[in-house]
Amino acid sequence: MTPGVGVLLSIGCLLLGGAVGFLAGRMRDARPGAGEPGGITVADLVQRVVLSSHSGVVLLDPEGDVLLHNPRAAELGLVRGLRPDERARKAAQQVLARGTAVQVDLSPLGSIRHGTGRRPAAVLGEVRPLGDGFTVVDVADESDTVRLEATRRDFVANVSHELKTPVGAVALLAEAVLDAADEPHEVRRFGTKILNESTRLGALVTELIALSRLEGAAQLPELATVDVDEVIADALARCRLAAESAGIEITVDAPSGLQVDGDATLLVTALSNLVDNAVSYSPPGSPVSVSRRLADGFVE
Repeated sequence: MTPGVGVLLSIGCLLLGGAVGFLAGRMRDARPGAGEPGGITVADLVQRVVLSSHSGVVLLDPEGDVLLHNPRAAELGLVRGLRPDERARKAAQQVLARGTAVQVDLSPLGSIRHGTGRRPAAVLGEVRPLGDGFTVVDVADESDTVRLEATRRDFVANVSHELKTPVGAVALLAEAVLDAADEPHEVRRFGTKILNESTRLGALVTELIALSRLEGAAQLPELATVDVDEVIADALARCRLAAESAGIEITVDAPSGLQVDGDATLLVTALSNLVDNAVSYSPPGSPVSVSRRLADGFVE
């Protein structure tokens, strides 16, 4: 073999070895998970995020069929038997037609029951386009927010109605005081009733303040030891005038000395509302009673 031929063979071997190494490297890079920690791809991580989300997430194909959903979506009733809620499917069609996101209400209808937990009262969400005919439905359980808003509306409506009674009573009693200016006994009697009505007005304002605290406008009060007998006495003081006007006698059992952990203002408000309802919706002369007891470690 001549020196020239040997050089050519050496160069050929080097080129062949480089080509084999290059192809091996390309094949290695093409393997799933190559270059990712532990062999996990970005798609794997995205799927994990979807499955672990506290919101219900469903991926729909162009036909409106389910491609992927997380367990939360099934819990909220968004997916049943691998079929999406029909309202979600229709919303997805609107999204594909418009090209923009659509808000959707997927609250349970009829007597649908879920296997775990309390049935949600309000399931609200959004359907968004992903391109190429695919859409994603993202929903959340808004039951607590809806219940709180309903409670707030009812409370404000009730307070607005109740405010009319003491305001009207104060006006009438003030006129009676003027008419009885020459009779000290009557003036004293009417003045006492005016004071009671003013106290009731103050109690209603206190309830409004308590409502704002419950809404989260301020931090909820810390629990304190509250005397049950004092709660009952304060609540009945608020209702006494209304009971007298309706000819209803409120009977109370003997003091118990029981104590509970709570907020005195909120407890008095709750009890006075119960007694007020009993007085308001009972026929004249009907008995209304308030009692207390300790049962299984709880005060009733």
